[in-house]
Amino acid sequence: MSQEQKFATGHLEDLVARRAKIGTLLLELWKVSTHHQSTLWHLLLGVGFSLWRAAFLIARDRPRPTMDEDAKDFLGLLLRDNAINYPQDRQTRAWTGGYYLNNANLRLVIVKDLIPLSANESAVFDKILRSVENQKQISDHTPDLQTGWEDAYAAADIALGKLRETLGS
Repeated sequence: MSQEQKFATGHLEDLVARRAKIGTLLLELWKVSTHHQSTLWHLLLGVGFSLWRAAFLIARDRPRPTMDEDAKDFLGLLLRDNAINYPQDRQTRAWTGGYYLNNANLRLVIVKDLIPLSANESAVFDKILRSVENQKQISDHTPDLQTGWEDAYAAADIALGKLRETLGS
């Protein structure tokens, strides 16, 4: 893969945009933490961290054989080194990108039950529920992680807004 392919402008633009969005959400979560920490806050911290990490790892092309190979490589690295850091996550991103996004989604399923939602807000969370339900099916089809990331971010943003409402800020 050439340096131009590795660092395609569109990919870098997407990466920087996701990084900025999740950074802003995490900063708002930090501001809330000075007044309040609750189960909802802790869940959103987990969502925020997972989306922050996934922002760097989601790949445009993620065929099932590559995902399977990266999963096996990830497990081998974990067993051999007894540690996983960002370089290992990046090396196996066809699997880890989905892992972090799924972690965020599973937390968002719990969050949904903790906050009151309008019909439009509930529809955003329903996308997350469908994504989690799809995990139960074994398929050669791998979901579009970029769209999944945006959906999870939208749900997290709604939940953070609800948390701020409870604090009157």
